[in-house]
Amino acid sequence: MKRSTFLMLMLAAVPAHAPAASAGGDDWRERERESRVRLVKREQDERREAAAEAARAARTPYNPSMHKSDKPMTDDEVCTRDAQQIAYSEKAKRLAFNRGAAGSTVASEEETREIVRQRKENHALLCGPNQRRR
Repeated sequence: MKRSTFLMLMLAAVPAHAPAASAGGDDWRERERESRVRLVKREQDERREAAAEAARAARTPYNPSMHKSDKPMTDDEVCTRDAQQIAYSEKAKRLAFNRGAAGSTVASEEETREIVRQRKENHALLCGPNQRRR
């Protein structure tokens, strides 16, 4: 066998030395790319959340006492609403009232009974049989 053929066989049998990074499966370029992808995704999520928060803050808060239209409520609508509020107050175990910055207050059983009595009294005055209707 000639010396050149022998060297070629030896070179073919010996594996070429791969870079150390790919030998251990540790490709720093791939990790860097993945890190950048995660960073971009995190920034997009943060921007999306900030936009959603700004949209929530820009909305006018819901006011349940406002009627759905600009027209004033008729006496019949007020009477219906009052009757519903009385029925709810009688069923509810506790009544709580929002006091604005002071927080909310929970009424005791005695106070709840008094509130229901006052609501019924006011309802009778407004919605009684001899009341004027608009």
